[in-house]
Parts: sequence; C-alpha cells; structure tokens
Amino acid sequence: DEIMVDNINRLHTMIKQAGLEQQMDLMEDGGLNVKNVEDFVEAGMTVGEFSSPFLKGPDGKFKPGSGHIADAVAKMRAQLEGCAQKYRTAQGLK
Repeated sequence: DEIMVDNINRLHTMIKQAGLEQQMDLMEDGGLNVKNVEDFVEAGMTVGEFSSPFLKGPDGKFKPGSGHIADAVAKMRAQLEGCAQKYRTAQGLK
C-alpha cells in the first residue's frame, strides 16, 4: 500500500533528523510479503511482522510439516538479505 510506504518514509525521515536512527526501530505490522517488502525496507522499515506470508498461501493455510512454511521463510529471508545489502549500512539507510 503506497500510503503505508509513504508513512514509513516520513517517519524514518523524522527519526533520522532527530539523530535517533541508531536508537530506534521502525516497524510495519502486517501487509508485508515478498513482493512489497523491498518498498518498505527502502522507505526505512527496520522491523516487520510477517505472519501471513509464513502461514498462508494462495490455496489457504499452510499445513505444518508440508515444507511450505520453511520455503516461505527462506524466500522472505533471501529477499530481506538482498534489501539489506541494497539499502542499509551499519549506520542506517544508504
């Protein structure tokens, strides 16, 4: 949702201007998935809530032991690691 990405961006700007980027996390709670998480990381999100992408798929809830949850976590982790390399330094956003 572009409104939420914009909100994260504006909040991140306020945090950075206050010199608090190393002391505060900026969390997006919900609505995140492999397709949109890069937009949120680029905007300044440092923490995300990812229950739906790990527990549901296009066909409904994942069944424990099916491997779907592990696959979903691996895909999200790879996406987040790529985003971190692209948009982050030890000091915050590039």
